[in-house]
Amino acid sequence: MKITTKLTVCEEQTTASFENAIGETLSADTKCLFILANEADGWEPVQVDSILTSIDVPIFGGVFPFVVHAGKQLKQGTLIVGLNFIPELVLVENLSLSRDRIEQQLDDASTVITRTKHLITIVDGLTENIERFTEALYGITGQNATTIGCGAGTLDFVQKPCLFTNKGMICDAALIAAIPTHFSLGVSHGWEVLEGPHLVTNSKGNVLESLDYAPAFDIYREHVEKSSGLSFDDQDFFEIAKTYPLGIENIEGELLVRDPIVLEGKSLVCVGELPENSVVYLLKGVQENLIDAAGKAANIANKNQQSSNANEMSVLLFDCISRALFLDENFDRELKSIEKNLEGENAIFGALTLGEIGNSINGPIEWLNKSTAVAVF
Repeated sequence: MKITTKLTVCEEQTTASFENAIGETLSADTKCLFILANEADGWEPVQVDSILTSIDVPIFGGVFPFVVHAGKQLKQGTLIVGLNFIPELVLVENLSLSRDRIEQQLDDASTVITRTKHLITIVDGLTENIERFTEALYGITGQNATTIGCGAGTLDFVQKPCLFTNKGMICDAALIAAIPTHFSLGVSHGWEVLEGPHLVTNSKGNVLESLDYAPAFDIYREHVEKSSGLSFDDQDFFEIAKTYPLGIENIEGELLVRDPIVLEGKSLVCVGELPENSVVYLLKGVQENLIDAAGKAANIANKNQQSSNANEMSVLLFDCISRALFLDENFDRELKSIEKNLEGENAIFGALTLGEIGNSINGPIEWLNKSTAVAVF
């Protein structure tokens, strides 16, 4: 079904243009604003907070490396999406402080969260305790909710206000939109095992310090340089690492991708935690496999969608930015693969993200990396 009233692109990075784009979207009988901004737009709280706090409809959204509009990658501009329903919004703040604080806020909002069975969740992708947030959220919903979400933030990996709310732009938080509209979900990644398994013998949150009692980078470097024919001495770490993520085995035997983004000494700083005593594999990307996997995610969501009118579907896409960086000029093929696996006339919108959120096969809500998550309404 179609869930959008109007999609407006704010092309100029001025307060007046932002306000005008919002006004134009609100004029179309819009009941909620979903804001997806390119990091290139450089929005700061001082520019937009007075506008956001003055609006009397619910607002959620974030800043991302890139935005997707009409099935195309938008490299500049902010997409203001008008929605035709009123979600119940839950703001979970100060994620980095403690698990107890996260659980308390979710417990306080449990009635709202469980009132519907479909959630859209946007988190600060550069904060701590995201896994603890998703685990606690699943503790509230159980298997009764279908969840799609993502991490907001910028490619300089510097934490800053990146979430749009009715309180203004904020960071270190998560936004949950409990929506009254059904959607079906498809999630896939396509990365394949190169080598392993290895035991995580020392880690601190998202910092992997040792594998099999050896420095993590020594193990990683040995196999990556052998496979790639490249040397970390000659190239930027991430330029090589974007092709070789890690896969952590969950309790269901699925591989959750963990993206090494920074090297600190001989430790790998990843997007997502790698708990001690967990089992990790070294993965490798093959472009055709990733493109096919993105199409598979769309196909799964499309087959499960329950709309009575398949010719008027809205499609929300959260696709990891590192996939786009890896695929480079072939990323358009991934977007076309997604579109090809959908039916009827559809409006694909979303973002290229710092991590994704979705339900695994058996229901748990997972924090993902390097994955494609597709929701079909």
